[in-house]
Amino acid sequence: MGTVQLVLKDAEKKQASDENIRHWLKQLKDIFYDIEDVVDEFAAETLRAQVVNQESITQKVRHFFSASNPLAFRFRMSHRIKDVREKLDEIAAQKVRFHELVEQGIDDKSLMHKERYRDTTYSYVQTSNVIGRDEDRKKIRKTLIGFNNLTARNVSVVPIVGIGGLGKTSLTKLVYNDEQVVKHFPCRMWVCVSQNFVVSNVLKDMIKSATGEDCDKFNMEQLHKCLRDALLGKRFILVLDDVWSDDRQTWMDLMGLLEVGDSGSKVIVTTRSPQVANVMGGTNNVSTHDLKGLSPKESMSLFVQWAFGDPKAAKRHPELLEIGDEIVTKCKGVPLAVRTVGSLLYSKRDKRDWLLIKNNGIWELEQSENDILPALRLSYDEMPSHLKRCFVYCSIFPKRFEFDSEDLIQFWMAHNLIRSPNKDQDLEDVGEQYVKELWMRSFFEDFRDRGYYYTFSMHDLIHDLCLSMAQNDCSIVYSAAQEVDESVRHLSFTEFELPNGQQVPKCLSMLRNVRTITFPEVDILFQSLDNQSFVDACIPRFKYLRFLDLSNSSFEVLPSSISKLIHLRYFDISVNQRIEKLPKAVSKLQSLQTFRFSGCSELVKLPDGMRNLISLRHLTLTTQEEHLTDSGVGNITSLRSLVLAACENLENLSICTS
Repeated sequence: MGTVQLVLKDAEKKQASDENIRHWLKQLKDIFYDIEDVVDEFAAETLRAQVVNQESITQKVRHFFSASNPLAFRFRMSHRIKDVREKLDEIAAQKVRFHELVEQGIDDKSLMHKERYRDTTYSYVQTSNVIGRDEDRKKIRKTLIGFNNLTARNVSVVPIVGIGGLGKTSLTKLVYNDEQVVKHFPCRMWVCVSQNFVVSNVLKDMIKSATGEDCDKFNMEQLHKCLRDALLGKRFILVLDDVWSDDRQTWMDLMGLLEVGDSGSKVIVTTRSPQVANVMGGTNNVSTHDLKGLSPKESMSLFVQWAFGDPKAAKRHPELLEIGDEIVTKCKGVPLAVRTVGSLLYSKRDKRDWLLIKNNGIWELEQSENDILPALRLSYDEMPSHLKRCFVYCSIFPKRFEFDSEDLIQFWMAHNLIRSPNKDQDLEDVGEQYVKELWMRSFFEDFRDRGYYYTFSMHDLIHDLCLSMAQNDCSIVYSAAQEVDESVRHLSFTEFELPNGQQVPKCLSMLRNVRTITFPEVDILFQSLDNQSFVDACIPRFKYLRFLDLSNSSFEVLPSSISKLIHLRYFDISVNQRIEKLPKAVSKLQSLQTFRFSGCSELVKLPDGMRNLISLRHLTLTTQEEHLTDSGVGNITSLRSLVLAACENLENLSICTS
């Protein structure tokens, strides 16, 4: 392990240009997963033993003669350890083939310096932080307000086209919130479309943006009526951000619904594709706004803002400014690239650090004319290893997903990605530092302080980088027939429908080592899957699950085989309105850290033995019970948070204060 670890950092940097190194790293990662499973199983056995020690003599005897008795466990694990060690020795021996790998010190970078924090109470997208776009803003504003509609249509389209990372969304937000624009359009709507242009989803988002009304359960006829009522006779502005579809028929259908608006209404479309702009803007005389890169002077101004904080600080380092000028040239005027590299150099004042970035070989990799991934990859390579893993795991969530820091931290904790530097610091607090550090490095954006948690998102290109680094570890399933690599360990499901006769997605039959199952689009599980078949297929099959999110589902029976998921740390069945009871087997999940079953309105009684969930830190529940005494919830001494939702009959918590 020691000899391998010394070259890992260099190998990770060189894998982009060397397929052999990339394959070796994949083998190494697979065996590390196996090692982690073995160590985790020992930890789970230790927790189980703690519970057994508190039981009666009769129960202890019963445990000894069960399949989980200590002697059988040791025998089984000794064979697994031998197998893992042989595999690791074989992979480690292959290191000698890569003579070009340079030994480097083990990554022990401290997490961060507190002085690096800036104010976290606002999003980056605001006038003072957007450089070099004032003329673009004025031009688009004039088009929106001063343009005389020469067509017979009430609605005209303003396409904004540019490569990823140019700041199309940031510019559009400036225009959308411009004081004159706000006064001119009584009705304003913002919809993020992204790659899946589904008309029903766009209509729902439009209605919610215009009226605040939640219409998730409306059919198409109801959506049409609701939208007509919202727009009839009103001059509106609609932003369709990040459009990829060039399906003209879909677009014409949508435009037909918008014609009820008043004359002078506008639709702003942001897209990377000129073809999309032609399709969507072809119905009027408004020309496409082609967004260009920043000038060298504007790029340097943005770089100084992110690398130094203010121009006065930059003037004290003329040598660094000279090197910075050459680095900025490599960023090709793309704000996202400039911002990301600037963040990387923030607080670094050693000339050698700046020269390492300027002379890094990643700039020379084969790339397309407008490719900015080298700049982003460079920032990734310079991250400490603990942040890299946390970042890569974000690839399981779809593009434009709005992250909640509390949920993301618990996701990281479920996969043992957070390490506390001292025993007195909670993992949740360390996780919050990780989130802020990734934001400071520009891997998160639209950062907002919500009080006791943060929300944020990830730029599409950052998400592309995230996916490329995850390789075959993570997969987002978009269709029922989609095939995934058998080495995938983290699965998320987005919107699709199963063919008649098919009860579960095809990909499940090809996988064995899945650690994550989640449905970030919360409605999909309820709408598209046979919930009971899905649960019955997953729980017995995937014994290495750490994170299982089945919220908004409708299965009625949780299989007792749930007790076999000894690695499970996060389990969510919230808003299941059919399940009436939980099996006692739940109490055997000694590794469980987060358990959520709020909104389970039919749940009559909590299972006995919940006091045995000795690792539980976060519990959210709904119950019809009057007391929690029998379940033992009040005796869980590891809890950090307890949320009671709609427990209308509850009279007594019976909390243990010892």
